[in-house]
Amino acid sequence: MFKLISLLYFAFLSCSANKQMQTCEPPSLDSIFVSWNKATLESLDRQIKATTDSLRKTFYNNRFLSTKEYWGIKNIYDLNTNSIRYKFLKALFVNLNDKTKDFYVIEANESGSKVLLRNFIVYKSSTNKAVVEFYDFFNDDWQKKGKFQEDNFTLQTDLKNYLSQFGKGFNYDDIVITEFKNGYVQESEYYLYSTLSADSQIKKILDGCRKENFIK
Repeated sequence: MFKLISLLYFAFLSCSANKQMQTCEPPSLDSIFVSWNKATLESLDRQIKATTDSLRKTFYNNRFLSTKEYWGIKNIYDLNTNSIRYKFLKALFVNLNDKTKDFYVIEANESGSKVLLRNFIVYKSSTNKAVVEFYDFFNDDWQKKGKFQEDNFTLQTDLKNYLSQFGKGFNYDDIVITEFKNGYVQESEYYLYSTLSADSQIKKILDGCRKENFIK
């Protein structure tokens, strides 16, 4: 009996270890959507408060408002199941088991004569290799276009470390990187254009989504 109680106790501790998890059950799409938006907007808010440059502060304030509009929400705690982000979560978590995986989501829309709405899911392995799934938004839905592998790919645990001075980053468009663990958002960082460091190796991911690189 004592051994059984001990096992149950340690199981309870392991379940409670993650500060973001209230139970061992995977979170609902609704709660993931809200927490994801909250984490990304908190990143923007932090950068608004940190910058002393008035022009860049204007850029960040603009992004704060336009990003909420893009997601179809008015405040951080709004739920919109028709949101482009919510639709991506539905495509991402098709199976319940998908919520137990650890991965990064890179939201990296590409502007030009026509804006391409695209997301990347990065699954890392212990050998510093990454398997990447590429999605784009077409006909009002997210569609998986392919999968490819990147070797020698690493990411630091604190995504804020990849924030560069304005004009020093490689990205021509804004990028959001979010880390998920067991279906829960760990961190989400917003990178204004030209502020994502090349040290992040994200450029390798963005450049890799060509058909000739796709694997079955």
